Amino acid sequence: MSFNRIYLARFLTASKRQHTDELIEMGRQGKILALESFFAHTEVTQILEELPEVKIFLDSGSFTLENVQVKDTQKYLDDYIDYILKWNHRLYAYANLDAIGDVEAGWVNQKYMESRGVRPVPVYHYGEDFKWAERYVNEYEYIGVGGIARGIPVRSLRNLFDRVFDYIEQKNLGTRVHGFGVTGFQFMVRYPFYSVDSTTWLKQAGFGRIMVPKFDVRTKKYNFMCTPYVVSASDVSLAKTDTVHSHYSITYPAVIVERIEEYFRTIGVDSEKLKTEQAERLKANTLFYARLQDEELMHIPPKLNKNIQPPVF
Repeated sequence: MSFNRIYLARFLTASKRQHTDELIEMGRQGKILALESFFAHTEVTQILEELPEVKIFLDSGSFTLENVQVKDTQKYLDDYIDYILKWNHRLYAYANLDAIGDVEAGWVNQKYMESRGVRPVPVYHYGEDFKWAERYVNEYEYIGVGGIARGIPVRSLRNLFDRVFDYIEQKNLGTRVHGFGVTGFQFMVRYPFYSVDSTTWLKQAGFGRIMVPKFDVRTKKYNFMCTPYVVSASDVSLAKTDTVHSHYSITYPAVIVERIEEYFRTIGVDSEKLKTEQAERLKANTLFYARLQDEELMHIPPKLNKNIQPPVF
């Protein structure tokens, strides 16, 4: 792995809705970084006003716009730009209002935003002509790669990322890349993303699942640098109440169950509350990513090695 920043998408707004003060405090202290959507700017503004220490990565909300009727997209874009101009000092970065499925329209938005004094992160999407990735790499210091959270085969995504990062290495421009929706370990291990974001922490909790690091019997420590277990800690998913899951206590051998529960004790999570309380599951998944971020910062390799593989447990 080689990323510098993990952004948990919707972290602050979701934590506030769940009244999880402990998680909000982690955001305030900078232990967790958040990516928030302009589409929810009313809630985001309230959080920024209440927590003056917090900075965020601001997403344009283009993915949401694809599924929601907005009468005046130009007004939405202008409002987005006005918001960036007002809150720029509180933003790590902000994305272009890309038009999903219409790369030319997204480029028009990019240049319009720049004409108004802001320079958003342009986003190259899976399936677009690669000339757009080349343009972004050559003209911008920080770009995004998105459009990948749609059931695209792993092999196709690897081909995409291989091509993007090979081109960056070839041009030797040091372009930073943000992976939108990229927290799959097979990608985080293989590619030198500067930053990534995902809603995995939130979605898994909604399905009653917790991310748990595997125990390395050689070092006698939990290893956050390989694909974790994703265990069912609740008998019934809150996201689909008619879906029954097998609790980890009957899914895994006794030795694995013991290590899972020891991990929960280590991070201060109540395994009984995990069965019934969404907030406790959010806390557990948040703490996993917090530890992953801490571990990663100590293991960033000097350059890309696409042959690197995670340890097997």
